[in-house]
Amino acid sequence: MNNLKGSRAPRPPHRPSFARIERLLPSAGSAEAKLLGHVLRCEACTDAALSILKIGGGPSKGRRKPDYGSTLGRVEARTGEVFAWISEQGRRAADFVEELTRLPDEPARKQRVQELARIEPWLVAVALLKVANRLLRSEPERAAGFADLAVTAAEEITPDVAPLALKAGVLVQAHALRGEILRRVGRTWEARSAFARAQELISATTDDETRSLFCHLLSRFRQMEGRAEEAVALLDRAARL
Repeated sequence: MNNLKGSRAPRPPHRPSFARIERLLPSAGSAEAKLLGHVLRCEACTDAALSILKIGGGPSKGRRKPDYGSTLGRVEARTGEVFAWISEQGRRAADFVEELTRLPDEPARKQRVQELARIEPWLVAVALLKVANRLLRSEPERAAGFADLAVTAAEEITPDVAPLALKAGVLVQAHALRGEILRRVGRTWEARSAFARAQELISATTDDETRSLFCHLLSRFRQMEGRAEEAVALLDRAARL
């Protein structure tokens, strides 16, 4: 009896050898090594590098080659400004979030958010965005829940509280952040839906920082979908805003 019947040929190892990796790397301590170290640590730069590798580094026929260095620097700075703004909230926001975490389930938290948002929708929405951003890497599932609650709070913003353009901006940030979180945990269909909702609202906001953030996060999703040229174009657009 042939014991090899139905057996498969061994697959090559997924990871290259250390020797092969070493041959690709620049000399230790060189400017190129420092730049590569930054690219490997920086999520925005990693996204762009993968896109560039997929579509090729040379200029496309009849089209100007994007200035990737300038684009990435400006996108990183702009996104950092938005998330810094979200994080610069006071003690009242922290107390509110602590209260929410003590509630037993999601329906109870949503009800409490609606109650408080009828009084101070702006503060509640921004506080929830702050928590979602903080939990983005460590507890993405919880972060998605807080981003969803931020949408609930922002929906309560009325023209007497803030202009509708500002309401749209908060909603775009909440939907886009939720899309980014869902992308990270592999819930692709839900992430696509969140980005689509943000895209429906983007024309209603006049805030360039919010538009830049949306383009930046959507570029990561397009990269994941294999739409590399669109991902790079979104990064370039984010830098121009």
